Amino acid sequence: MERSVDYKKFLVLKNLAKDINTSMEMDQILQVALDGILDILNLQCASITLWEEKTKKITHEIATGAIEKHKILRDFDQQVIMGMRERILLESIFATLDAEGPHTVFSYPIKCEGHIVGAFAGLIEGYRNLSAEEEFFEAISHEIGLS
Repeated sequence: MERSVDYKKFLVLKNLAKDINTSMEMDQILQVALDGILDILNLQCASITLWEEKTKKITHEIATGAIEKHKILRDFDQQVIMGMRERILLESIFATLDAEGPHTVFSYPIKCEGHIVGAFAGLIEGYRNLSAEEEFFEAISHEIGLS
């Protein structure tokens, strides 16, 4: 029996919450969650980056999916998102772009005690309204922020 997308989302969240409360290494926890998210949403690539709040030094960086698509996502993050986070305190963004064909990208903040300490980002080929997934992204980000 094929499980519904909503049930698969629930399982990713449940397993993330469970794994955070074990002795599993953070990189492994993030990788398992990211692999599940990539599969559920049919993303070509996705990443989770965590950093120290004050120094912005990266503490964890996990990526999954098609390696050739990570360059597009990384370029978008470095050239657009990072600057907007610093200048206008951007939190989340859902955008379409034409980089080697149409792509839809998103970046969603990971917060701890109200402070942004990371980001969850992804890319899919073509045009898609990923903002419809915002509640799922928020739940994922909240669980990671609690850890």
